[in-house]
Amino acid sequence: MRNHVLMAALGAAFLCAGCGDGGNMMPPPPDCSLSGELVEGCSELRLTSTPGGAAILIDGEALGATPTSPGETLNWRGPFGTVTVEATLDGYEPYLEDVLLGSGRAVDHNAVLVPTVSAMGMLAVSIPPGITGATLLLDGIEVGTMPMAPLEVPEGPHRVTVTAAGYVAAEPTVDVVRMETTMVTVAVGRDLTGRWTCDRDPRTRMITMSTLSVEQVEAYGFHSFTLLVSGNMLSSGDSRVTVTGSVSPDGREVQYDSVGGVSFHTVCTR
Repeated sequence: MRNHVLMAALGAAFLCAGCGDGGNMMPPPPDCSLSGELVEGCSELRLTSTPGGAAILIDGEALGATPTSPGETLNWRGPFGTVTVEATLDGYEPYLEDVLLGSGRAVDHNAVLVPTVSAMGMLAVSIPPGITGATLLLDGIEVGTMPMAPLEVPEGPHRVTVTAAGYVAAEPTVDVVRMETTMVTVAVGRDLTGRWTCDRDPRTRMITMSTLSVEQVEAYGFHSFTLLVSGNMLSSGDSRVTVTGSVSPDGREVQYDSVGGVSFHTVCTR
């Protein structure tokens, strides 16, 4: 009987080991799924991928697909520590990496995917002659200065951007075919927007030009007409007048010959 009483007393003492002021009890884990400011013990992972559109798993659980628009992220919140990021996309090798997350902090991470060899093609980009200092960007990432040798890129659609000081940026989308060379000439025109002083009749000494697109400029003066611009060269944009001309290398002078009604040679500066 005495032994039974002793064992019961020991059992009660064991069950009450955490009783009292609660000093030895562990606090409940924070709820990291809540929006708003990060609390201690939680982390946020802001994910992107190159290229976008990759399916993401965090510690084996599906999160969604990375965005394809610049500046957007795919976000995950959870306890701080190390998480495993997996990314998959057709035509690319599987991506796997451990990312360390700090308590109460947000971490940006970009998963750079490597294309499979069989899914590659060549992209040859050219621009109108006479353009210097043009920069080529592929899918928003700068790759070099024009002219450039053909690039080896993954198959599928790509956004080709050509920028140059004093020119209008062009952004065509090009479909690259695997194991083939895709050639594209990107239209780039001078940005002629502004007021120009011309050496003609006083009524038309001032011409205002407005850039409508990469290749089209509208001129307003005594007569209004549309110019087509390819690099530094000008030509007619409508049937009323025939225009041939050019823009100076520094972009501050335009010379053109107009034929239609009255023929004339015009020099404009800004």
